[in-house]
Amino acid sequence: MNAEDQNKNILSNLGIDSLNEMQIAARQAIIKEQNVLLLSPTGSGKTLAFLLPILQLLDEDITKVQCLIVVPSRELALQTEQVWKKMGTKFKVNVCYGGHSIDTELKNLSSPPRQSERQHWEASKRVYSNRDTRIQWHPIESNWL
Repeated sequence: MNAEDQNKNILSNLGIDSLNEMQIAARQAIIKEQNVLLLSPTGSGKTLAFLLPILQLLDEDITKVQCLIVVPSRELALQTEQVWKKMGTKFKVNVCYGGHSIDTELKNLSSPPRQSERQHWEASKRVYSNRDTRIQWHPIESNWL
């Protein structure tokens, strides 16, 4: 599927007709620049604005974690996961935050998708959304990154 068709499918999955001006500008900036700061009002679509170019930058041939998204709250981590899943990509997403066993997170980071997703496992990638304080608890030296 080409990028244009993929974008149409994603927008359809999210119930959006088209990207807004900020989302278009953000996509172009994120693809070209190493560091981008998005300043836009609440509810303006910033999550999708940074997830679309991330999707474009992921490599289907890499099965390890390719992206780490650090957000300041559990709610934003869950929102990022929810939007990513609604986008309907073949890439796996894991959200990690405090308040439950770290063993669950480590298992999610090291295990393949559920049985229903197995047909995509060989091409499955990982996007890791994290509340910033949880990073210190994950063993970086292990093989998940």
